[in-house]
Amino acid sequence: MLLAGLLAGPLPIAAQDPFFFTKIVDTATPVPGGLGVFDPPLAFFNLVADQGDVLFIGRTTTGEGLYRYRRGQLLRVVDTTTLYPGTASPFSSFSVADMEGDQIVFVAAAHPGLLGVLSDDGSGPSVLVDRTDTIPDTAELFDWFFWVDLHQGSTRPPGVFTPWWTRAF
Repeated sequence: MLLAGLLAGPLPIAAQDPFFFTKIVDTATPVPGGLGVFDPPLAFFNLVADQGDVLFIGRTTTGEGLYRYRRGQLLRVVDTTTLYPGTASPFSSFSVADMEGDQIVFVAAAHPGLLGVLSDDGSGPSVLVDRTDTIPDTAELFDWFFWVDLHQGSTRPPGVFTPWWTRAF
């Protein structure tokens, strides 16, 4: 079960438990977009919370996708029925994601051999950088991506991170 916690005001811990929890999704929840139900044991991973919203990668009985709980609704951002931008290939997997406000950034793959960092502001996914792009100041193409971060003040600046390159947003 995935829970969103909400702070209940400035009461002392000794006086009252300061957290209230609301179930937003579990393995019996129908998946938005009709991909069955969320499939344990790895039904939910890469959980991100921002301003009351929750973003997560969910594995289903028929695929996986990126889902957002916003204002009381569970929404599909992209899933394995969504086409990788500019191709006829659907996404095949998702590895990491982050969000801040309306902006979502994620790493996703599609067959054959597509892998990239994509962005979605609610108007559909767009590619920020992928394996067809050259690493700046080199003649080499990107091979893989391991982290995205949109949050100011984190240990890294907002950007895309690979072992040899960083692109700030």
